[in-house]
Amino acid sequence: MEKNKSTIPDLFHQLMKVRMAFRQAMLKKLKENHVEMTFEMLQVMHALWLEQGISQQTLAFNTVRDKASLTSLINNLEKRGWVERRAVAKDGRSKLIFLSGEGERLAAVLKPMVNEVYAHVEKKVGDRATAQAMCCLERVYDELEKL
Repeated sequence: MEKNKSTIPDLFHQLMKVRMAFRQAMLKKLKENHVEMTFEMLQVMHALWLEQGISQQTLAFNTVRDKASLTSLINNLEKRGWVERRAVAKDGRSKLIFLSGEGERLAAVLKPMVNEVYAHVEKKVGDRATAQAMCCLERVYDELEKL
């Protein structure tokens, strides 16, 4: 095998490194802004400011989390007063997830932090390279889904 040839295991390793670097960058921003929250909580908050009033199942899909771990995250966010569950009018058993008023205020602090990280990477990597990476990752995902 060639020394400079990248392999699928290399790709997966790089993906894990990118995820960890992204996580660390976000945690650093949270710390700099004196926001005490986990990366996972930030992911849920981010998903909710993009789309509120969604089911736990939709939120799990949007955050790429299993429903069990998401339940714990939502409970913690609810205890902090950042999210709330609201019953669906027709069926009191079904609940939709929303940012609370306090969660909306916190989101106003979080959004610029998240956008700053995205903007930095976008500027350095560029649109073309981003599009190529997305295309490649979509192909890898499609092949894995076939298994």
